[in-house]
Amino acid sequence: MPNYSEALEVEEIAQEIIKEHRNDLANAQIYYIFRDKAAKSKCQ
Repeated sequence: MPNYSEALEVEEIAQEIIKEHRNDLANAQIYYIFRDKAAKSKCQ
């Protein structure tokens, strides 16, 4: 089972982008996370 952790660096960047380009998302609750294992692809 993968482990998840907060992606604080990503959140900081996203907040600046949202403020500049998508102000309508300023009050949205968005979670930024890292996953320690890649998801398995169904493609071969």
